[in-house]
Formats: sequence, C-alpha cells, structure tokens
Amino acid sequence: MFRELDLKYKVVVLIAVVLIGIVAYTYLFNQPKTITAEAESGDSSTAVSARPYVDYMTSDGRILRVYLDDGSKYWVNPDGSLTPYTPQTWTVPGTLTQITQVRYGFDLTVSGKYLKDLNNDGYQDITVIVNSYMDDNDTVTTDHYTVFSNYKVTYQVGSPSSGGSSTQTIQSSFINIDDIFNTVWGGSPEQEKIYWPKYHVDVTVNATSYWGDPLQKTASADYDHTQIGDWQWKEAELGVSLGSASSSTQSLFNIDVSKEGILIIMFAVAIILLVLIFHRED
Repeated sequence: MFRELDLKYKVVVLIAVVLIGIVAYTYLFNQPKTITAEAESGDSSTAVSARPYVDYMTSDGRILRVYLDDGSKYWVNPDGSLTPYTPQTWTVPGTLTQITQVRYGFDLTVSGKYLKDLNNDGYQDITVIVNSYMDDNDTVTTDHYTVFSNYKVTYQVGSPSSGGSSTQTIQSSFINIDDIFNTVWGGSPEQEKIYWPKYHVDVTVNATSYWGDPLQKTASADYDHTQIGDWQWKEAELGVSLGSASSSTQSLFNIDVSKEGILIIMFAVAIILLVLIFHRED
C-alpha cells in the first residue's frame, strides 16, 4: 500500500509522522520534574529532592502557589496550609486583581545514611546549596535576576548509624514584580505584550561520609513560561463589574498546563494521515 504512493506524498506523510512523534515525546517524556541530587561513597550516601514553586501575591494579599514540576496550584492560607486550586487554566485579570509580588521556594526532602556528625550533636550533617535566577526568552544570560546566590543551609538528619530523612522548605522573601522586569527586560513593560520568563535552578547536596570521604552532587533544571506562566501588563478598565480596579498598570498571569488537548490534536492528525493513505490506495 505505502509503496504505491508517489514519492512526494510519501515524504509528506513521513515528515508529519516524525513531527508528531517528536512533539508527543517532548510532552509525554520531557516535562520538567523534581530536582534530585544524589551522592554516595561506599556505604555512605546522601540525597536532596527539591520541588520548586512560585508564589504570586495579589494586591489584596492572596497568594497563589504554582509548583513547577507538575503545574499543580494551591492557595496559600495564612497558617501556611494549602488549599487546592482545581482549574487547569487560571488567570488573574489585571482589571480585577493586581499581581504585585512574587516569591520563589522549594519543598525539600533531605536524606542520608552513614554520614559524619560534624558538630557532635548526634545527628548527621547534610548541607544544601541553592543557586537560581530569572531570565527572559533570549540567549543572553547577563541580564538575569538572581533569586538565590549560594544560599546554604545545613540540616541535622538522623543518626550516623541508622540514617534518616527530613522534609524542609527554602524560600525567598517576596520580590516586587517590577524589579524583576526592570532587570530582565529593562524599562517599562509594554501594554498587552506577553513576556515569557525562564527560571534556572542549581541544587547541590554536600556531606561527609562516616569515614571522612567528601560527598557532593549538583543537579540543575530550567523552567519556562509553560510552567511559570505568561507575564502580561495591561491597563485596568474602570467599571461597575470590575470591583476595586484602579487605572494603574497591572500585571496579569496566565498558565495552561494541560497537555491533553495538544496530544489529542496530534493523534487526530495521525489518524487523518492514515485515512488519506487508505483513501489514496482505493
């Protein structure tokens, strides 16, 4: 059947199938995951698993957390607990609520066994070092905004003989969104223009084995606007239905982490190609 098709038709079909395969692989198997750094020497080992998130604060004090590994979203309650935010797409319109500040953090799981107790308190000492910065969508990296610079914290985790693990949190202070924009893009944001931010993260775990050997490992990850969100500034419009909106420039964020729709389209195209092949043969 396929051999009977003319050469141009074969080439078109093959190119389409290859493109579908590449895009499907990218969405299904190449999505950003939790950052994990592991180091071991003999029987000694240590690891840190870092789940990065971004907190968006609105002008009325609400905080929406977006986890960058899977796109899950939560409202952060005053006591620190999380309430799930279920829609796959969320938008905080500039005409209703202004995003004023952003905060970056990590949910950490730190573990180790047969590690040295450096301060003789009975617990293993594991050090985590974090570096991260915000950047734009171009290839120039000199205009980035540093979030964490060699941020170092040492955790006491379990005893050297039995090992153990611990869950921790690292987070920055809230940062004015305009400060990030001024550093990364420069100047004032253009109205209605959509900006695509990037976030680069390096996480290092460092410890000493029970027998004195150094253990260290660094893991890195990059997150783009499909995880962080599209950043857009627009002029608020006044009106009865717009509540307390002001006429000042306000920022808008939009995220759509659902990949199912794109995959459905790709598979539909593949089916159409198969139908065309059979139709061509008839």
